[in-house]
Amino acid sequence: MFIKIILNEGQQFINGKATFIGNTVFTQKELNEVFNFKEGKIFNQSKCEQGQSDLKTLYADAGYIRAKFISSTNPNPETGVVDIMINIQEQG
Repeated sequence: MFIKIILNEGQQFINGKATFIGNTVFTQKELNEVFNFKEGKIFNQSKCEQGQSDLKTLYADAGYIRAKFISSTNPNPETGVVDIMINIQEQG
């Protein structure tokens, strides 16, 4: 017996820009270093989630244990680039 599975993986996306909104405690540069969303690299959902976890740890370690992070991705099928925006609500 043979089973044939046809798989369509879809389009592969690469990282575009990461934008942070609402940040006052840390600079865009500091957040980019922790988030580690490198422009031009292949998009990886688990690395994106790990980056968000790392941001939460950064804020918690600075005393902002109630900080909230709302992220949205914007994949562009024409260019194959996915941008991410993270809205940060800094709460101590």
